[in-house]
Amino acid sequence: MVIEEIHKLKEFYEQAVLESTLPPILRWILPHVDDARMGGTMLALMPILATYSNRVRHHYVYDDEDSNKLTAPTVQCYVVAQSGDGKGKVEFFQNLLAKKLLDMDFEERCVENSYNKKRNARAGNQKIEEAPNVVTIVLAEVITVFMVVERGLNICERYGQDETLLQYHFSAELKSILDSSKNASCDLGYIMLKAYDLGSKVGRETGNKESKKGLVDVNISSLYLTTSSVLNEFFRNKLTDGTLNRAIIIPFENDCGFKHEIKPGISDHEKLKINAFLDIMMANIFDADGNMMPINILDTKFLDKHVLEYNNYIFDLRNSSSCTMPATIKEFQNRSSTSAFRVACICYYLYKLEQQQADREVYLSDQEIEDNVVNIYCFAVYYILYNTLDLFGMDHNKIVEKERAKRRERKAFCRITLYNSLPRKFSFLKLTEEMSDREMITMPKKRILQWKSLNMIVEVAPGIYEKLPESMHVKDADKTD
Repeated sequence: MVIEEIHKLKEFYEQAVLESTLPPILRWILPHVDDARMGGTMLALMPILATYSNRVRHHYVYDDEDSNKLTAPTVQCYVVAQSGDGKGKVEFFQNLLAKKLLDMDFEERCVENSYNKKRNARAGNQKIEEAPNVVTIVLAEVITVFMVVERGLNICERYGQDETLLQYHFSAELKSILDSSKNASCDLGYIMLKAYDLGSKVGRETGNKESKKGLVDVNISSLYLTTSSVLNEFFRNKLTDGTLNRAIIIPFENDCGFKHEIKPGISDHEKLKINAFLDIMMANIFDADGNMMPINILDTKFLDKHVLEYNNYIFDLRNSSSCTMPATIKEFQNRSSTSAFRVACICYYLYKLEQQQADREVYLSDQEIEDNVVNIYCFAVYYILYNTLDLFGMDHNKIVEKERAKRRERKAFCRITLYNSLPRKFSFLKLTEEMSDREMITMPKKRILQWKSLNMIVEVAPGIYEKLPESMHVKDADKTD
């Protein structure tokens, strides 16, 4: 079966990755994770590491080189496990890695809160200084679309109209965001659709004179911890709108058969190494004066042929006689490759940063790094594709088949000419409804006039028409429907 073949490749490359020399940070964290969850935890840490890779860009193999299009390593992850199944460990790791960004944001938020206190305490029409231009990288768990735009506009005002800071969104309980969405305070699905790619503008126009207005490029990497029931609720109406195929789903529920081990906690020495490396990454986002560093475009051409090999392999699989959901696999294979490519680029960036350090821990050649990154891409792409198909493939396929059946009915319906589809006696209203069903743009009145001129119908009562025998039709009648 096709999905079993994908699972085998996912297992093969996962083993290859975990047996290789991992990139810094991951190398110091993953040994503290149960073996069966090391690959999933690795991917779950990609959103926060993508945020630290803020100035990194790359060309994806299918991007038009003439357009000079660049891609940012934005990724969206969902860790799925029941309560008590180990999501807390992922939260601990991301909190450890996010602290430097949160500390930086805290200073910005203090400035904002101080201004708000002054504004609220002012008497009457008393004027105060202009509102501070506050820039934060880590977004609040519950945030409105308006506030996302506001934060994005602040970035443009401080650093330049064409500049973008990759931001980070985390929730230990996806349900809390869904509950807020029901109260219209946050449309998470809309944000995630827009936040995946560079250049997807989000805009805001309001009647509030003090509110900022404009279009802004928002790019957000996200990590959400959730249970399967909440995940199903979130994706219930999003199976085909693009939200699901952007997602990296990391199920911890499917490994209930593995034996738990008592792994040692991260040592103080390892924490020092992690923080020191995060400092290096931060220095590649902002200089000593707080200005943004230049864009760092990675040379990832060595990955291109492996992307093509993957897509050709999946093409053959989905066209095999054993494939039961080719259209579903086709939809998910492309974005799984895009997300996996971004994961590979984040890891490549980590390797190359370490390679530049005089006191680096490991000494890998360029070829060794590239070989590791290829394995990481292959693991990630099969991991993403397999889990998406395993959890949502059948539901998505039902929707696809239903739409296909509708199209077949539509084609069969359209093959019957408009004239032949009408009863012997019909009303003007009946004709209008029939033309609307066929999405015809010709005015019903013009069609009546045409049929009359060809002696195909006669008006027997106001708004009521009767077909005439075919022998009475004008010869050119066969040129109309």
